[in-house]
Amino acid sequence: MASKTDTPTSSRKASPNPPGHEQRVAKIKRIRCGALKSYRAKKRANTGDAVANKLDSLLKAMKQYMKMKVTKVVADEKRAESKLSTGFVASLKGSGLADDSESDAAATGGQ
Repeated sequence: MASKTDTPTSSRKASPNPPGHEQRVAKIKRIRCGALKSYRAKKRANTGDAVANKLDSLLKAMKQYMKMKVTKVVADEKRAESKLSTGFVASLKGSGLADDSESDAAATGGQ
């Protein structure tokens, strides 16, 4: 007697591939292979001189950025110092701590 697995039934038959299946598979293989080749070529190109050039341009940009930041910090410090020195004297004049006659005498040269 034959077993059930020996004879394929209609539900167990492998469905045939659609007409364009082989073309799609070939296209996918071609695309993936091309992408891999492109990736490998780019990876090889990034060695040696290309990396050195990228590093040089990065360092140049970083130097410009740091110079700008240092200039800004120095300008902010100068602005803060000038505010502090003028603001302190002005606050003393407004309060009762500084005598107006002394500050006027100092401003006119003691006359």
